[in-house]
Amino acid sequence: MRGLLVQEADGSRDGFARQLLEGAASETGITLEFVQLAKGDIGIPRLLAGEIDAICPLSISPERMESVEFTSPLLIANGAVFFRAGERGPSSVQDLAGLRVAVALNGKAHQFCIEKGIPCRPYSMLKTALESVLSGESDCVVTPQAAGRVELQRVALSGLEDRVLDEDGLRFAYAIAVPSGRSDLVARLNTGLELLRQDGRWDELYDRWVAAYQPRPRAFTIPTACLFAALALAAISTVGFLVLRARLKRRTGDLRESEQRFRAVAESLPALVYSHLVYPDGRCERRFATPNLNDWLREFPLLDLGSDDRRMLHSMHPEDRAAYESAREASRSHGARFDVEFRLRDEKDRYRWLHSISSPIVKREGVLWQSLLLDVTPVHEAREERHRLQLELLRSQRLEGLGLLAGGIAGDFDNLLAGVQGQLERSTDRNGEHDSWSARLQAVQDPLRRATELTRQLLDYAGDGHLAEEVLDLSRLVRESVAQQRSDPELAAVGIVLDLADPPPFVKADGVLLRQVVGNLLAQVRGSQPEGSTRIVVRTGRRERDPGIEHDALGKATELGLRNHAFLEIEVAGRLLDETSLHLFDPFFAARASGRGMALAIVQRVVERQNGAIYAHSAPGRGTTIVVLLPEVSPPIREAVLVPRARSGGRVLVIDDDPGVLEVVCAMLAGRGWSVQRAVGVRDALTALRGGMPDVVLLDLTLPGADALGEHGMPVYLRNEFPALPIVLMSGLSDARSDEELGCANGFVQKPFSGAELHGALERALGPRTARQPLPAN
Repeated sequence: MRGLLVQEADGSRDGFARQLLEGAASETGITLEFVQLAKGDIGIPRLLAGEIDAICPLSISPERMESVEFTSPLLIANGAVFFRAGERGPSSVQDLAGLRVAVALNGKAHQFCIEKGIPCRPYSMLKTALESVLSGESDCVVTPQAAGRVELQRVALSGLEDRVLDEDGLRFAYAIAVPSGRSDLVARLNTGLELLRQDGRWDELYDRWVAAYQPRPRAFTIPTACLFAALALAAISTVGFLVLRARLKRRTGDLRESEQRFRAVAESLPALVYSHLVYPDGRCERRFATPNLNDWLREFPLLDLGSDDRRMLHSMHPEDRAAYESAREASRSHGARFDVEFRLRDEKDRYRWLHSISSPIVKREGVLWQSLLLDVTPVHEAREERHRLQLELLRSQRLEGLGLLAGGIAGDFDNLLAGVQGQLERSTDRNGEHDSWSARLQAVQDPLRRATELTRQLLDYAGDGHLAEEVLDLSRLVRESVAQQRSDPELAAVGIVLDLADPPPFVKADGVLLRQVVGNLLAQVRGSQPEGSTRIVVRTGRRERDPGIEHDALGKATELGLRNHAFLEIEVAGRLLDETSLHLFDPFFAARASGRGMALAIVQRVVERQNGAIYAHSAPGRGTTIVVLLPEVSPPIREAVLVPRARSGGRVLVIDDDPGVLEVVCAMLAGRGWSVQRAVGVRDALTALRGGMPDVVLLDLTLPGADALGEHGMPVYLRNEFPALPIVLMSGLSDARSDEELGCANGFVQKPFSGAELHGALERALGPRTARQPLPAN
């Protein structure tokens, strides 16, 4: 324990208090470490700051008992009066009347004289007060006896004598002080002090250190001990009474101030604050209400602030009554907090939103409800207005997006159709008869192919394209896609570095769409490269942990439910994400020219449709990295498979509701040796099937009137009626029924398609050859 000592009169650190503290600590096993006080420092701030653990000794006072705890008194110091030697001098407080009394400023005697109404002259120091008696300025000095005698000895003054004044208000109780909350330490020290009194060591120390300044009877008999105990008890009782009185006065003032503050806050709120007491028999008594109560009752005539609110329920909005009654019953049954919003009719017969909050306080006479009522109508109106503005903004953004979409598609198709028109004009130009017809038609096919790809991209973006999923080697697919992209003159000048995983990761996806993903990503990052940069890095690999949530450079979180997944990363030195391009995956975003093509919007849509995710991060000096994540699957097993058997010349029934499409498809098949039978619509198809069974049926997926055949349309109907009949579906869309319908089919081709694609789908639907061939691993 770290403790402070008051310096002794002779300047030593030894003395009555120190030896008592050492003895008490020794008796109770406390280790001491003393710290010397500077002159004039009583050490309380250091005690409260936790720098020390105790002060020995310290006089007990009501103010100090607010922040520290005291042991039993070490010493009760008597009050005394000092006067000139040889004079009679006062022997009681009554004798002080009419005398010139000197005291030390702000000391115990000074406070005593003020409380008793005794005129006195305060001096800044006790020494000066004693000297005033010797000089004749004062008749006597009132001060503690021990303090006066120590001061006379210290400054070597003579010619004064003293007499004890038997007054409780002039007695000092000195004890060991510890911080509040250290009751355990107080108890141990009190035990040690009691042991010192019992074995006589307290008497020995008193006689050695204190008796010269405050004598006591040499024989410490039982009456003497009782007298000392009574004095100590009286001192402590007096101090306790003063402490209680001071605390009561301060608490009363605090309570009054708190009440005033509560009233000021309650009356300044834009709300009604009130309280009411509910007795056990149901009676209600209002205890408090802010001055605006009449204003509220005028605005809401049916507002009920009591326990019976049935009258108010009739003016409440019907949709809010159930919630209000449920909250009311819960609060009454369980004494829970009541907190509910509801609409109530006002004086103008309009519904306004109110928020009521009540908290119960259980008292002996009943339950006191402290309540707050707010008019939150402006909050709801602002919320509704914000929702309306958000809808308008969303509608405006959709219209803007549709405008961009229409403009972009119109521009792309305008270019494609211009090429087709030009080639057709050349084909009918007589001056160009020397040109090859096949070359001209080939030139027409290229823009048609590009138009087909654009249409499929739009379908993929809308989510209506068909997914032809298969197990793919991601590294091999990336290598082949990059090789195809090198034919682009702009990409040919760029150094593409491949960092492909080996062994490769495998994914289950649509190979055509995944190659489009790689091509679109390369085209996009190529456009973001700064001048002089000729390097694009493409990586593949796998991750065997759950990534949880990935955050891109825009702070957008991409939720991933993939435990094991393959990744494709494309890194470029340029920075795609900056202040002017914050919509990386929006339609028609482009690094070089905004509003050109679908860019990464299609990539994002394709990846999400294949249960993957895409995100990007970018930073100055580190470039931009776009990451595509796809579910990883097991690699395919090497085994023999059945190879389709060519069946050109077979009989095929083509069913479509569009005569133009029907004409083109039948011409394609007839040119490849198929025997074609056509049917326009559902009725013609059923008639043709009843007249003779074809080898295979080519059926449009979205035939008008097919719903009459059953919930799942014509494919399911044909499979149920003709189980052995091969069916190939064709469509540009796949609606909500496509899963059931595709499950009944032997193949699918997406419009628009080439003759080779259609021929291959029909061959595969007709069945395999009898011979088996090994399937390559890749």
